[in-house]
Amino acid sequence: MGSKATAHSVAQLAAEEAMSPLLSAHRFREAALAVAAFEARQPLPRGIGINWEKYDPTHSVVALEGIFSNVPGILRGVEPSALDTLRFAAAMMLLWGSGKPRRSWIARDFATGTRFTGDQAARMLLFAGFHARNIEQLRDFARFGGNPRARIMTVGNGCDSCRQLSQQTYALASIPELPHPNCTFPGGCRCSVTASMY
Repeated sequence: MGSKATAHSVAQLAAEEAMSPLLSAHRFREAALAVAAFEARQPLPRGIGINWEKYDPTHSVVALEGIFSNVPGILRGVEPSALDTLRFAAAMMLLWGSGKPRRSWIARDFATGTRFTGDQAARMLLFAGFHARNIEQLRDFARFGGNPRARIMTVGNGCDSCRQLSQQTYALASIPELPHPNCTFPGGCRCSVTASMY
């Protein structure tokens, strides 16, 4: 059992190291497919109901583009020199399905020049990527004849600013930026957008 776990760890480390040049070159589709190929080779691949051999990277690519394309308002003030590291950590979290960046992706004491730790800032970039992906999925629905409106979902202990966002519905063209720039929750905004049923 130990040797199998070690072999898996070594293989995953090699797969992770292969991501750096792909992400730096914005070769997002290749990066997503490389992770899918790794998972497809595993005896117990990650995720429930995911067919990694037929994995469609389209929405992962949209999310990665969201991570790398701009700086969310909530992260204004992040040192420009820190963005590459934060984006890499956020992209790796997305690709490997991790809720927290590994220390090989970003140092524990990584400084951002803001109120956020490196882990928190990377998570805000990850959520910005999820937001871009979710909006694209709503647009897909609209292209097939739907007329979606959106709601902002907040968590139970969200800040006042975020709770106000959740009290209305939005047309696709007016969906607020997420993570929300005015969120005051210490760890950053955890809101998400979803289709409204009303």
